[in-house]
Parts: sequence; structure tokens; C-alpha cells
Amino acid sequence: MIKLKHLIIYLPFVILVSCATNKDEAVNSRISIESNNKGTLISSNINKLKLLIPSKDLEVIKERGGGGQRNPGYFYLKDVKIDLHLSGWFEPIDKFKYKDKADFWGPEIGRQKPIEVEFLFINNWEIAIYDIPLPEKFKEGCSAHIRAILLQDDTWLDLHLSITALKSREVLHNLLLDYFKTLQIIN
Repeated sequence: MIKLKHLIIYLPFVILVSCATNKDEAVNSRISIESNNKGTLISSNINKLKLLIPSKDLEVIKERGGGGQRNPGYFYLKDVKIDLHLSGWFEPIDKFKYKDKADFWGPEIGRQKPIEVEFLFINNWEIAIYDIPLPEKFKEGCSAHIRAILLQDDTWLDLHLSITALKSREVLHNLLLDYFKTLQIIN
């Protein structure tokens, strides 16, 4: 039995991340992030789906803490060109234990105390786009978020995109939606 607390392997254009405590978890929990001529490809060895993000301006954020960040299938990237944060994780679909997607959204979105929540369907994704209130001194700005889930084949893919700027809600929501629509799922 292998006991690992953290294992990070850097290879040219590939980063494999694992936070495993035994051999089985190490084998089943790796995330691969590869840069190529089409953008950034994120995959997990626990399923077949891959996420392609066409941006070539992504930087891997190594910060790991509580909540979803403890998930071994977790990833966190920042598009440095537009200061957009993208995080999420891959899970086997059988880990989606909610009776339906509505059962998922209530606790997930509710704990962030959002305002202006709107639910949309884009391709096979179910998304919630919303704002988190900013302090009064930043009232001319917006903290815009998308939470998106995809249940496809053997995979539950959960994404969170966010951007905070001194721009209007409409501008930031359009930027997030346009960015989201560029994401591609590859089988």
C-alpha cells in the first residue's frame, strides 16, 4: 500500500495532481492538465470525458483548501488575460447522489447568498448564473459567477467560473456566458 499525502508531478505541458492516501485512490484520482495548440485540455483517469478550454492564457492555481478543493478530481485555473477564475472537478456519475438537479442547486448556490440567480441550459450543461453582493464601496462593480453541471456518460463534471470587476452586471454576465460557450467536451 502506498501512502501519499501530496504528489505533484511536473512534465512539459502536463501537470498530474493527486491527493491520495492509498494506492487505489492514487490510481483513480489524477487530474491531467495539458496545454496544446487548441488550448488547455483537462482530463481525469476516472472517466472518458475531457474538457477543452480554448484559451491559451490559463495558469494553474495550486491553492488547495476546504470544500470542493479537497476533492482529488479538483482543478483550479485562472485566465490571466481577463482575470477569470475557473475551477471544478470530475466525479464518477454515481457520486451524484441528489434526487434531481434541483436538489443539487438549492444547497450549492444558496450558501453563497447570491442575488439575481438565473438558470439556463447550454448544450448538455445546466447552469446557474448569479452575482455575489460586493461591499458598498464597490457598488459600481460586480462579482459574477456561473456554476455548471454536466451529467454525461460515466461523468459528473462540476464547474465554477467567476469574475469580479468594476464593470456592469450585464457586461460581466455576457463575458462569462461567451467564455462558457467556448468550452468543449471531448469523448
